[in-house]
Amino acid sequence: MKTGVVLILVLSCIAMILAAGCTDSGSSESGGITPTPEVIYITVTVTPTATHCYWNPQTMSCGDQPYTTAPTTAAVTTVATSAPDPILHRWIRQYAGGGSGYEFQFYPDGTVVYKLGPIITVNNNLKIPSPTTSGSGSWSKIGTTDYLVKIWYTGNGGSPDLIRDYSIVPQYATIPQHLVSSYEQADVDAATTNGTIHSFSTDVFYLEQAPQDSE
Repeated sequence: MKTGVVLILVLSCIAMILAAGCTDSGSSESGGITPTPEVIYITVTVTPTATHCYWNPQTMSCGDQPYTTAPTTAAVTTVATSAPDPILHRWIRQYAGGGSGYEFQFYPDGTVVYKLGPIITVNNNLKIPSPTTSGSGSWSKIGTTDYLVKIWYTGNGGSPDLIRDYSIVPQYATIPQHLVSSYEQADVDAATTNGTIHSFSTDVFYLEQAPQDSE
């Protein structure tokens, strides 16, 4: 009798346990118990992009690029260069007969070299390599085509030995461009007055520009 009661109690307990399990499962599935959601926190670090302000004084605002001023163009000054003076050459006169003569060589610094003596011809260039008289001096322009020439012979420290007023005369007829002073003109006048037969194309009465300026 006792054994039977115990067995009934045990079975009753088992039945109750099973019934409780079924009830809990059903309640969970039907939403009776709501599970707590899991919260996940994600930390995102954002580095801001640095923006630089390039101040523009013309627009009084920031710009994307550095402000630069337009390059200043330097004013170009054109200096007019004058043409070299036409007297800056070597001028030579060969006396009739071609044996001797004299020359003047003019330089830009206002100096002049004088030579007198035998003339030789080298490659169509007249030269006085061994002057019997030489000297140096100065020249100055005193008019459009007029020049004052002063010469001191070598060794002379006193007054100028030669003072002549030369003029550049353009080419005309058969006479090329030349230098003439009262000294040369006196020879021409004397030959004309005396009736001496002469030809300007063969006899050199004036100082003519040498074929080459180098001596």
